[in-house]
Amino acid sequence: MNRQKLILPPRLGLRILWMSLGILMMGLSLSVLIRLDLGTEPYSCFIVGFSKQLHTSYGNAQLMAQILMFLLVLLFGRNRIGIGTVANMVCIGYITDLGNLVLDALVPGSAWGLPAVRFGALIPAMAVFVLGAALYMAVDLGVSPYDAIPFILCASRKKISFRVIRMAWDFTFMILGFLLGGTMGLVTLLGMLFLGPVIAWLRKKMEPSLHKIS
Repeated sequence: MNRQKLILPPRLGLRILWMSLGILMMGLSLSVLIRLDLGTEPYSCFIVGFSKQLHTSYGNAQLMAQILMFLLVLLFGRNRIGIGTVANMVCIGYITDLGNLVLDALVPGSAWGLPAVRFGALIPAMAVFVLGAALYMAVDLGVSPYDAIPFILCASRKKISFRVIRMAWDFTFMILGFLLGGTMGLVTLLGMLFLGPVIAWLRKKMEPSLHKIS
């Protein structure tokens, strides 16, 4: 009787470590961006609005939305699912909630309204988010359901480029977020236009180095 062996990705432990660091960076940077009130990337804008309508935390709203999208990925793009998919679904929102609690304890609420604080922290927070997202994707352990669905749509609509589909996807969630009460600001608009391409470019740059050390 032949027994199939479970084939694990090479150096899985180290790749999980890099993935965890990326997810931690994304969650904590989102807590800063939310406090700056200049908008977040389109999906987080939607989650902020969604959480307001449900009167629940960002983490709870994030998990509920991702579970619904996960069901679609399970049906139409199972090959996109990995350890990173589940980690993203479960962890990022609650890391953001934890970051919010820490920031509320350490930083007076009035400080977030100061222009020096708002614009001084904006670029570092965005840089940490982009680096974290690129790191989490570069280890190739699966992507979030939100990120997987544009790939599924692109595979079924081959005449439309992935970039167009991704921008349309982000634009849809940006508008939904705004309608639900999320903050749509400069970061949201820039995120819709440039965040995906920048993360993809940075991911390609990081992959060779990560593969050497992992």
